[in-house]
Amino acid sequence: MPRFVLGRCSLTEVARVSLQLGFTVMLTLGVMAPVAGQESAVIEEIIVTAQKREQSLQEVPVSIAVFDADLMDRFNVSDFSDFADMVPGLTYATTGAVGSSNYFIRGIGQVGQGLSPTTAVYLDETPLQTHTLQGSSQPDPKLFDVSRIEVLRGPQGVLFGSSALGGTVRIVTNQPDASQFEGMVDVGTSSITDGDQSWDWRAMVNIPLVDDKLALRVVGTRGFDAGWIDNLKPAGADVFENIDNPAGIDEDANFIYYTMVRAALSYTPDDTLTITPSVLYQKSDQNVEANHTDITFGIESRLRARWHQSFIDEEFVIANLLIEKDLDAFGGMTILSSSSWLDLDFVRQFDNSAFGQQNVIDEVGPTPNGEFYWKGSNRIFNTQQFTQEIRAVSTSDSAWQYVVGVYYNSIEQEALNFQPTLNLFGATADPLAFGASDPPLLRETISGFEEDEIAVFGEISYSFADQWTLSVGGRFFDYEQTDTQAAYGLGGELGGDLRFQFSEKNEEDGFTPRVVLSYAPNDNVNLYGSYANGFRTGGVNAPIIGSDCTDQELIDAGIPMLPPPFTSDETDTFELGAKTNWLDGRVTVNVAVYTIDWKDFQQTATITCGSEDQFVESFTANAGAIESDGFEVEFTFLLSDDFLVAGGVANTDSIYVEGFSTLGLPAGSSLLDVPELTWNIRGEYSFPVSQYWDGHAMLAANYVDDTITGFGEGEPEPRPEYTVVDFMSTFTRETLSVSFFVDNIFDETQVYGQEFAQSPSSTTATSFFAAHTGQPRTIGVRVRKRFE
Repeated sequence: MPRFVLGRCSLTEVARVSLQLGFTVMLTLGVMAPVAGQESAVIEEIIVTAQKREQSLQEVPVSIAVFDADLMDRFNVSDFSDFADMVPGLTYATTGAVGSSNYFIRGIGQVGQGLSPTTAVYLDETPLQTHTLQGSSQPDPKLFDVSRIEVLRGPQGVLFGSSALGGTVRIVTNQPDASQFEGMVDVGTSSITDGDQSWDWRAMVNIPLVDDKLALRVVGTRGFDAGWIDNLKPAGADVFENIDNPAGIDEDANFIYYTMVRAALSYTPDDTLTITPSVLYQKSDQNVEANHTDITFGIESRLRARWHQSFIDEEFVIANLLIEKDLDAFGGMTILSSSSWLDLDFVRQFDNSAFGQQNVIDEVGPTPNGEFYWKGSNRIFNTQQFTQEIRAVSTSDSAWQYVVGVYYNSIEQEALNFQPTLNLFGATADPLAFGASDPPLLRETISGFEEDEIAVFGEISYSFADQWTLSVGGRFFDYEQTDTQAAYGLGGELGGDLRFQFSEKNEEDGFTPRVVLSYAPNDNVNLYGSYANGFRTGGVNAPIIGSDCTDQELIDAGIPMLPPPFTSDETDTFELGAKTNWLDGRVTVNVAVYTIDWKDFQQTATITCGSEDQFVESFTANAGAIESDGFEVEFTFLLSDDFLVAGGVANTDSIYVEGFSTLGLPAGSSLLDVPELTWNIRGEYSFPVSQYWDGHAMLAANYVDDTITGFGEGEPEPRPEYTVVDFMSTFTRETLSVSFFVDNIFDETQVYGQEFAQSPSSTTATSFFAAHTGQPRTIGVRVRKRFE
């Protein structure tokens, strides 16, 4: 795609510099130029439950970013990835598959298959993070009728358990209200540059069934996310053969259909008891395995080459029973019981034809006319996870406050990985070459995983000398895991060619501490210092048997036939922070600085082998230590009743303490996918349009610094910087609103990660890699109607 250049600066660079200048001007105006009559204008207090109790955001001694419902509407948020880059200190990276999103908080995270998350994600009281067996995913629910999203930066292992190494994301939904009826219908459509037309509808209804005692809330959404990446369909080794042939191109191939329904029933028989069962169902069908642009054609080409269709189907159910009981014991407390159930099915088909030709040729001979045999890399997963937590939270106004609880989590997973081949083009072969399988299978692996975890946690806070508060907490945990796997050769399980079978157990126990000291000299300043620990469970590796490489080639490449187990990894974080209010509540500025020591971090070691390094093998290893230092600044300036400026900046310096030979990165190298600098800014202005209509406009920008990225990371590649600018204008008349928006105004290409796509030894492609890119410029409209 051509870029227009002014001197040596692109339009994107000019826009970014302009926004930085505007940021400075607005910052100066906010501090130096109060507007007449603005004494009545104050920033609204935000209530969060980051410490499993209701508190003001400015009182919580934790670095937190919050997106409320209004802000999510203005950013046209559909899922978490829509605004991840707008949170200082949080970076979004992915291999592209539905549910495979990776969120790095303060540089703690990585992209790879078979690695559990480093960021815990909760939907209300239900943990969504789970063990990633053989590259399986975790749910990514659609965000509609959500009260707020809280991003807690820094380890949260005490209150939120494993996988909270870098932090925790909490999605808090709106609950049933037995005091009033309300409803809402929301429809939208948009057009993507170089792509198709998207559409969606959303609806919510809240029905009081018994006044002030029983209410039902139902939420639903159905949509079509249009594609913008074209798929070239070669027949042989030349991936360019159909580049000028419209009949050989699937336009806008990366589209998604999705459906989500969420329902909650709240029963309050008296003032001390609330019982809330809830359930969420979501299904998505993605026409390609990822939003990939093959680097062979250029990152901005929006083109890819695949010999056969690829797709992802995902379906999950999340159910929860929440019981809350208020008691007078110990000065007042709430006993809470949360029982959660997660059932996730995930099916992925990846076109692996470029890598797999020789495997098929070895069995059936070469193709008669030089066509490519299709070889797939298919996966079917199921995850079932049950979680039970019971905790007591103090409700008194005394100097002593506490949260104590017990936690139980049980995971059962099954995974089927298989490599089918089709389109044999009449090649002759022994009918039993592929055993009894249909379609023919080159290989099949059946995996299982079970884990049971028990934990006891608590945090006690004591306020002394009126201005000081000391909080001390810890979590004792114990877990047991069982990994099983059986691998079959030709014909898969039906063919009976068992290559290996194993069952390994792993167990661990430990303690996760947290200490916080805060000082509030007045109502406008809260200073704190903390130490916190987070951890992630370990696991075992399967033997490398049935490789495309010979035993000698594996040895030459330094790939062990039996990779050793990998242990849990953990983070230790020291943080200093300040939360401040200024100018009679018109300005808030929050600052945090930190240093993190990430020990024994888990990394997918993917190594190429073969005479031309054309094959890939991978396993998980503990790869030394990482240090991450940085800071975050967030601010809000209410310049008048009608004009608000808000934003933030984060600097993250994450390095490998030791060299990592698999990556080819020496000691001191920056982590993959961790930009050093990110910032965001937005301005909002409200204005009257007429006697009946009010207007609201927002202009926002977020910047992500350059870094390096990769999947398997044997050949790290640049991940360029980008600045995304969005605009939305909303016109409201009583219960009706109409919004017009332009996302990614300058059509900036965002690269979130990459993975293997083509093999230069098998095709005319020039690179192994395909980049996962973000959505181009999108222009649309939304209409919303509320009913009361």
